[in-house]
Amino acid sequence: MVTLTWCASEFEALKANFSEQEIAELTYAVALMNAFNQLAVSMRMPVSAEG
Repeated sequence: MVTLTWCASEFEALKANFSEQEIAELTYAVALMNAFNQLAVSMRMPVSAEG
């Protein structure tokens, strides 16, 4: 079960620095990165060292 918790003051701080469009775009970007990471873990992709 997933529990979603957030505080109104945290959202207000976010709104103080970003527009609603930017908040939506950031949310999408974070969700997309999470999806790619979950796929990589499930496919057991090796971590490459940058060098």
